[in-house]
Amino acid sequence: MDLVMDANIFFAALLHDGITRALMLDPYLTLFAPRMILKEVDAHKERLINKAKLNKERFEFILLLLQSKITLVSEYSYGRYLKEAATFCPDEDDIEYFALALMLGYPLWSNDKALKNQQAVHVFSTDELLKMLEDRPG
Repeated sequence: MDLVMDANIFFAALLHDGITRALMLDPYLTLFAPRMILKEVDAHKERLINKAKLNKERFEFILLLLQSKITLVSEYSYGRYLKEAATFCPDEDDIEYFALALMLGYPLWSNDKALKNQQAVHVFSTDELLKMLEDRPG
């Protein structure tokens, strides 16, 4: 299943060895994100390291592992969708994620309930995604 993933999902996977990290590493999922997600991680890196209670080396290892599961897409690719995404995106901080989802035609993976208040892009929460994957055949 192809999904665009938002920064909060990425942060959750970085912080906890839990269901979000397990889903990110599930081979059934193919994940995409705007390249700028790495700038968001860099901007919050020290806080994330402290909150995760990891040393810097372990954090960097987890970051690289998770990053290897994401196809990062430059704004150059989805830039023409930014204006359209801005017309319906409930949070201006998420416009790039919606623009990428529009360009690719994929749903967005986010736990931000406000992002469901639009009809242009389907948004899956972690719980919804987990339920759907549990119900898959095989």
